[in-house]
Amino acid sequence: MLALVTYNSEPETANVPAMIKGNTPLRIGWSDLNNVQEAGQYPFRDGVITVLELEIAIWRKHPEALFTLMRKNPIRDRVEYVLGKHGFPSGDAA
Repeated sequence: MLALVTYNSEPETANVPAMIKGNTPLRIGWSDLNNVQEAGQYPFRDGVITVLELEIAIWRKHPEALFTLMRKNPIRDRVEYVLGKHGFPSGDAA
């Protein structure tokens, strides 16, 4: 099970819960992971993130690419993240 990691970009309103309105997916760039060069698990935020060789290949070809951050099985004791859909700052997906 994966959960999209978001941040609340708007203040909460009395009529609409924050979980529905104003949440924007967190997007991760290569530099956020210190330009990792090999697939594997790396310390990230409050847990670890798994980076695949395919994701590194995309970053090598398109260093500006951003991936959506996903939290793996949110009910586990250990916090684990993976990278989801990728795109570019201009909004174009490759």
